[in-house]
Amino acid sequence: MRAKMRNGGAVCTAANWIYVHKNIATEFTKKFAKAMSELKIAPGRESGALLGASVSIEERNKIAELVELSVKGGAVVETGGVMPEGVSASCALCG
Repeated sequence: MRAKMRNGGAVCTAANWIYVHKNIATEFTKKFAKAMSELKIAPGRESGALLGASVSIEERNKIAELVELSVKGGAVVETGGVMPEGVSASCALCG
């Protein structure tokens, strides 16, 4: 998880794929989804924030589109999958 979420996943070295053997895929997915769901999404200055706003509205929209296309292609959303509360048209997390 650290390899993907470093700097909110916005670094060139962030992992784009995680290969998991089919024998442990269900358990891995369960644990990974739990860990991701526990990340506190909030503006960076807020106490305990672990994941902040996207770099731009365009980037936020690109991420939302990738999730939507993945689901249409058969992916299953295990956690999240919707814009966090407080999202406005001008800032991904400013409210």
